[in-house]
Amino acid sequence: MKPEMRQPCSFAAPAVRHGVIGTRIRKLSHFTKIFPSTCVTIARKGTRARLNTCSPPRHHRFIIMKFLPVVLALALALAALPQLSRSETIVATPVPSTEAGSEVPFPLLPALLENALGEKIASASLHGKTVALYFSAHWCPPCRAFTPSLVEFHKAHAAENFEIVFVSLDKSSGERATYIREVAMPWLMVAGARSKDGQALADHFGVRGIPALIVLRPDGSLVTKDGRVDVTRDPAGALTVWQAALPATN
Repeated sequence: MKPEMRQPCSFAAPAVRHGVIGTRIRKLSHFTKIFPSTCVTIARKGTRARLNTCSPPRHHRFIIMKFLPVVLALALALAALPQLSRSETIVATPVPSTEAGSEVPFPLLPALLENALGEKIASASLHGKTVALYFSAHWCPPCRAFTPSLVEFHKAHAAENFEIVFVSLDKSSGERATYIREVAMPWLMVAGARSKDGQALADHFGVRGIPALIVLRPDGSLVTKDGRVDVTRDPAGALTVWQAALPATN
């Protein structure tokens, strides 16, 4: 037998039916939370309540069936939006330039270095040069003993496509400034004392003790980690040995 279609119940509807005087129909809030479309009829004198499920009218079902395809199409379109966003991001990602001369000669170095006066110098100025990274600090006695010899070595070979970059492991900027002033450092340097850039370089080359002189080819590849030994043993011929180790060019 087909169930009778019922209209939704109102919150309060006084009624007199079947000779029962004072009957009221109310929709209880706690029932509506559990049964959203349930009608509860409560009679006077404790008569047992009846639960009557209220179903939607037929024209409501017609409207739902009519617009269901549209709702599904919108849901599919919204689901595809994240994929379209990712695709657009990938297309918009810039492609690195491959033109001649666009390569960074020493990508591990920061874009800007300093000279002894604190002036900013682009690391691109090292293009085509053999570069020695000098890890040192004022608090280190062997460093203070070796640095004057390195200053003389730099003066003798500064015109031979060679440069030194000082990486300070001093405990403060004040100690670093004192060190630079005492030995009259003529070379470039990474900004700051115990800077993040300096620590990254030390970690990359595995520096565990100072002074350390790491020699690099003009393309940034490693020549030797024992530059200090070479300068101490043969200050006149060390640079020639380093540059002779360069890969053959056309």
